[in-house]
Amino acid sequence: MKRFFKWLIKVVLLAAVVLTLVHFRGPILKWVWSVLPLNQTVTTISEQFSETLTAKNTLIVYEVTLTGQETVTQDAALIGTVQKVTMPYTFTMSYSVDLDKAQLSSEENKIIVRVPRPTPGYQKLEVDEDSVTKTDWLYPLTTRRYAQIKQEVEDRLFAQCSENADYQAAAWNNTEESIRRMFDTIKQQNTLGFIFNLEILPLEEAAEVRE
Repeated sequence: MKRFFKWLIKVVLLAAVVLTLVHFRGPILKWVWSVLPLNQTVTTISEQFSETLTAKNTLIVYEVTLTGQETVTQDAALIGTVQKVTMPYTFTMSYSVDLDKAQLSSEENKIIVRVPRPTPGYQKLEVDEDSVTKTDWLYPLTTRRYAQIKQEVEDRLFAQCSENADYQAAAWNNTEESIRRMFDTIKQQNTLGFIFNLEILPLEEAAEVRE
């Protein structure tokens, strides 16, 4: 019986040591690397394989900025939550108009500008890394999984904003306003006395009018 109790105590102590090492592995490894004699020479190799420069004739007409917090948990049977990460973020995206596709025509004293509807893009998710909290000592959060979580959040927010009817309407209104301001400047500097009215149409509606 005494042997059994001695053996049981050893098992319990060993388990306690293992759990302690797992829980405090970060500080322990940091201390080990701090006392080990390391070579202080750092070598960096930087290689650039290509550079592509492309001219863009794009008008940014509307920008959306969202701030929030995302919490993702991973559960295991019989144990419960084994991984949890909470990350505050700022998400931005813009609606833009490709002016290369714009069409300009005139009818008597009216100028008609036809432009494509604004398209969503330029999405970017910025995470406040200093405020991120993680609970993952039972199931460590890998760098790959963390990057996947951020990409999933960015894709979901971009899809939501792209399908938002209010954003789409505001983007088109801003498109009209931006084009009108450009033509108002032309009117103000017109010295020939030419008076014109301006009509702005989305390309698809302009096509229906012509038909």
